[in-house]
Amino acid sequence: MSKNKNKTIRKNLYTLFIDYDGATFIAQAKSKSLAKAPSKCIEKWNTEDISSIFSDTDKLEILAQLENEMFVEINGLSNIWCGSVLLNNKLMLLNLVLTKNGT
Repeated sequence: MSKNKNKTIRKNLYTLFIDYDGATFIAQAKSKSLAKAPSKCIEKWNTEDISSIFSDTDKLEILAQLENEMFVEINGLSNIWCGSVLLNNKLMLLNLVLTKNGT
């Protein structure tokens, strides 16, 4: 039996800080890859309490834009990346942090 068959793929925990229209929001999710982590965070983001600010349609728009967004590592820092999207003609700054390895 191969050793790889017994290995479980571990997911990292990521935290996404969302700066939009003068407010900051936070979402977290586990992901196998950095590339998918922002979308996973947005998918898991509970906007029920802020539904007057973000609709389900807004979340879908963010997810659509994230498919083409490339997050870049912030110079001088470890495990922190930055990306952005536009929502309702306003910049949404997204800061992604690797919160915990392999949980």
